[in-house]
Amino acid sequence: MRFAVVLCIGLFSSNGYAQSHADLFAKVQTIFNNHCVSCHGSDEPTGGMSLVAGVSYKNIVNVPSNENGQLRRIAPNAPTDSYLFRKILQERERWPFAEDPMPLDADKLSTDEINTIKDWINSFPQDVWGAAKNITVADNHSAGEKESFLATQLINLPTTRTLGQKTAEFRILHRFGLINGGGSNTFGAFFGLDNGAFTSINLSLALRNDLDILVRRTGPFKDIEVAVKYVPVKQKPGMPVSLGFYAGFDWLSRKDIGKNRFAPNIQILAGSQLSKDLSILAVPSFTFKSNHNETVVKNGTEYKDTRYTMAVGLGAQYQFKPNAAITGEFIPRLDGYKGIKESQDPRFNTWSLGLLYKIRLHVFQVLISNTQFLHTTQYVAGSSAITENKLFKGGANFHFGFNIIRQFKW
Repeated sequence: MRFAVVLCIGLFSSNGYAQSHADLFAKVQTIFNNHCVSCHGSDEPTGGMSLVAGVSYKNIVNVPSNENGQLRRIAPNAPTDSYLFRKILQERERWPFAEDPMPLDADKLSTDEINTIKDWINSFPQDVWGAAKNITVADNHSAGEKESFLATQLINLPTTRTLGQKTAEFRILHRFGLINGGGSNTFGAFFGLDNGAFTSINLSLALRNDLDILVRRTGPFKDIEVAVKYVPVKQKPGMPVSLGFYAGFDWLSRKDIGKNRFAPNIQILAGSQLSKDLSILAVPSFTFKSNHNETVVKNGTEYKDTRYTMAVGLGAQYQFKPNAAITGEFIPRLDGYKGIKESQDPRFNTWSLGLLYKIRLHVFQVLISNTQFLHTTQYVAGSSAITENKLFKGGANFHFGFNIIRQFKW
């Protein structure tokens, strides 16, 4: 069967219609070469779909889509029932598809290029391939699910975006010291780059299309966070929000840090793409045993502190280009542990601003924030003691940082 889809062109090459089909596919291959093979051209192409010359035809014609088995990647004589064409056309409301449009993180194909692919799909000889099979939008309503955010993490907060099946993600989060060195010597501290930094290394793996597992470690506290993200409800026509949860625990291996070393957490995730450019995020958060030091000294008396912290993370993403966005988040704390002034450990509501750029399976984000904390039970409880929730106080007092994300698909 794999050879038949290739040989059919040759068998009917004497027919002008078939010859036109071959000529059109040559133009389509040029489009693939210019826009697609950077991801779909290696020895292990994304989604297992190679679009390099010589194998692209047999890999897409009448081959079921990985994301929606009801549709074929290319259905002869049926452009809008061809899943690959739907992703290229990018009219999700009318012709639903899952995950990202194509080309990934690049400008949409030109009208001429889209029409060339459409003409090729309509040029299959019907006496060989048959007439188009009608597939209604309602039959594939679930394929209209869409991701509201460019990345799985806004800055610190998890988003409603999941990895998608057969995907792993490696993430490095880095926060430099205070840009004024904790005092007023901003230039002497080289904007915080000379001070102690917090770094977290993260590995995530998709267990299902809507379920990820995460393991990450941060250096200063030598703590390990293990969590799952589950987003069973995705935004689509008739469902204006994506809903899920993030739950796990943080384990501090350093005994000198404190006694509350095991700290569970749970977050409710609600995200929505309000327009083509703007997405919003709300993350009600509960962290348990937020005070890792455990003891509280008040009026000369020690108390055991096992309080939780309740907060609501608020975030937004403004996508000013297909692969670039401004991101921001603010996490006001509502109840529970918020730091202890008497123990010289006051905390402040966390804020962060970032600029994100995505290119295919890579995400790079530069940011400023009033916290170095990276794990859930730490940043939810508030920013560090000398990083008050103001941009300026005796000199600028925030942290520069960056996030680097790399995904691997098979």
